Amino acid sequence: MTVRALRSSPGVAWTLIAGVIAAVSLPFGFALAFDASAWVVWGRELWSLSIDTGAGPSWKPLPLVVTAPFAPLDLGAAAWLLVARAGALLAVIGAARLGWRTAGGWAAPIVVAAIVASPWWLLNGALGNADPLLGALVVWAVLAHVEDRPRTAFWLLVAGTLIRPEVWPFLAGYALWLAWRERIAWRTAIGAGTAVLALWVVPDLLSSGLESTKGATGTPSAGSAGLTEVPFLSVWADLVEQATWPVLLAALAAAFVTWRTGRPQGRILAICLGLVAAYVLLVATMAQLGFAGNPRYLVPALTLLAAVAGAVVLAGGPGRKGPAVVAVVVTAAIVVLAGGELGDQQTLIADRAATRDALQRTIEDAGGRAALTRCGPVRTDPTVRSVVAELLRESIPEAGRRARPGDATLRPTVDARGWIATAGSC
Repeated sequence: MTVRALRSSPGVAWTLIAGVIAAVSLPFGFALAFDASAWVVWGRELWSLSIDTGAGPSWKPLPLVVTAPFAPLDLGAAAWLLVARAGALLAVIGAARLGWRTAGGWAAPIVVAAIVASPWWLLNGALGNADPLLGALVVWAVLAHVEDRPRTAFWLLVAGTLIRPEVWPFLAGYALWLAWRERIAWRTAIGAGTAVLALWVVPDLLSSGLESTKGATGTPSAGSAGLTEVPFLSVWADLVEQATWPVLLAALAAAFVTWRTGRPQGRILAICLGLVAAYVLLVATMAQLGFAGNPRYLVPALTLLAAVAGAVVLAGGPGRKGPAVVAVVVTAAIVVLAGGELGDQQTLIADRAATRDALQRTIEDAGGRAALTRCGPVRTDPTVRSVVAELLRESIPEAGRRARPGDATLRPTVDARGWIATAGSC
């Protein structure tokens, strides 16, 4: 690919840059979240048509598009982590570009700080959760629409719907609007919608009778709105906490300034804020109806909100000094008031990586996978069942079952600082 081609396709150039940075990051804290390890397991199981989505996270089609092709080479984990981390970087880049397009270059540092210093970006991106990647797909879709590339925006949203079902209504509405405006064919809109539904339903139905999908309304994970007394209100509280007060105030100030002055940027900001409000309303309503309402589900809205916050530089008025002063002050406020959790996030990432390394060493010291699984599947602590299933190439339900006499086990030590492997008897 030539330099001229990269200049004419900045999205491709930024994707390559993000991919390189993500690849370089892999040796520094290689750790996968529970969900991400499950996607690696399912990608491997697809090849033998033995996929078992029970006892894991909710089914998501898009991650398997990445993990399955690399499963035969035992590179599914590395491939997904590279894509997920690149996606997290592209969320920052896309939001910064949207802020720059809306309010000029001084908006970019505010947007970058708003995302990087947030409570969600580093942890979820580093551990391979899909939500930062979804944030990237959404913000680049908005960029594509603003730049009059509706087909690109449409297909980016299609990819986003394969990560979270909350994106479905937005894709449906956009597809109908594009088809009505004759920007895409009706058969394209209907075909894409049918394919999305099939990819969500058919594999999970054939595997576990939709057990994984039903689990979306099961016991929520710690910190989810579904565990609170009024989940609907808790989701809105999570929005404030995850966005942080400086970012939220900057976004509201940007909207007020453009509305009050009648600036043309107001239309873009209004669209973004409308999408944010509609998306959060949907997540809150679903949480009230029994879904988990995990704070990371809000990432697409938070990414757009960061882009809007960057437009607060418009409050500085015309010229160079006004926007620059606003950018410096707001960026500093975000870093000081919202960046305190970055150290804690780094600690959590390091702990996850240490746990994975300890599990791998314990397996190797016990003679490797062949020795441990000689008499059957290895049972382990439910909190690490997806990681153990990934490392030992077994199913998640098998790894998480209660151990019986004679079963091979991989259990934590008494002080919880290490692991003990016990071979089964047969």
